Amino acid sequence: MKHPMKQVAGNKGEPDSKFEAISWDEALSNIASKLSALRDAGEARAIAAFKKENMYSGR
Repeated sequence: MKHPMKQVAGNKGEPDSKFEAISWDEALSNIASKLSALRDAGEARAIAAFKKENMYSGR
């Protein structure tokens, strides 16, 4: 991916959805806003981070 894209028309997963390029600053700001809104709404559990030990060690 060379630049982030923002969906401007259509619904998620539909083949006729339209996208436009946005700056990295705008993309990161949008992500931060959505994460903050989840936190403020008490929905922090909607965000999960997983870490698997030795994930790339080939074991």
